[in-house]
Amino acid sequence: MAYMNRETFDIIYSSNIDGFLDDYFEIDDYIAKPVQVLNLKGYKTRFCCSGHPYDTVNELILENDGTDPHELMPGVVSVEQLPDGTQKVVVRQPLDCEAYISFDPTVTLPEQPPEGWYRVLDSIRCRWPHDDDPLACMQHVFRAMSSLTEWVNCLPVID
Repeated sequence: MAYMNRETFDIIYSSNIDGFLDDYFEIDDYIAKPVQVLNLKGYKTRFCCSGHPYDTVNELILENDGTDPHELMPGVVSVEQLPDGTQKVVVRQPLDCEAYISFDPTVTLPEQPPEGWYRVLDSIRCRWPHDDDPLACMQHVFRAMSSLTEWVNCLPVID
């Protein structure tokens, strides 16, 4: 994970200085540079993900409406009833076989997305086959980021 400045789009790896990262947001390492260039060229982005070769574990707080969380979503690891009536649910989600960048709706994107990518509304996406082998997944991520970087570098400045 890297960090990108909200105003300047400067990218850093980390900082141990209290409050230093307040003006930064987390961004996946492999997609940070293309997203930086997009923003500097005037293609304002909102969200992004480079895809991940390993599972993620997340904690969710859900209203307890009587539905078993195991029926709502795959990968439920544990459910804990909290004193306020809500449920703390831990979910393990499989590796992410998709990269994407969501753009501000005011941005006019070029008709042709990067090679291997496709457009969906205000975003560009790249999917690859699910593979339990982390190295195979990373090879897909690297190919997708390479294609994205070439495309981004050729875009005109619109700002």
